[in-house]
Amino acid sequence: MEFCRKHDCPITDCKYHQKRAPFGIAYTARDMDTGCKRLADHLAEEAAKEERIQKMDMGTAYVIFQNIDAPDISDEEKAAAIFKVVNMETHNSVTKASMLKVLRWLLEFSFEIKEG
Repeated sequence: MEFCRKHDCPITDCKYHQKRAPFGIAYTARDMDTGCKRLADHLAEEAAKEERIQKMDMGTAYVIFQNIDAPDISDEEKAAAIFKVVNMETHNSVTKASMLKVLRWLLEFSFEIKEG
């Protein structure tokens, strides 16, 4: 049996992922990750996300902060935007409603909160 050698691969539904190897049976780890398009696409997206976070300016951070519930923005980008807004010298342009919205998002992100 042959499985991919990349044990920390995030694509766990791949048929060659090591988590799919039967327990207690020896298998051969092959270099299957070099030709994997899904892994290459995932790594490229992660690199692009890191670049967006590094180049994030205050305007972009504020827009993300205002739209904290947007599903197309990654949690890492939201956290970086919150960090930038929190570290602003003044918060005159940030409304109380948007601050509370971000606090709710942070609480729901960190804890299981039941309404009531």
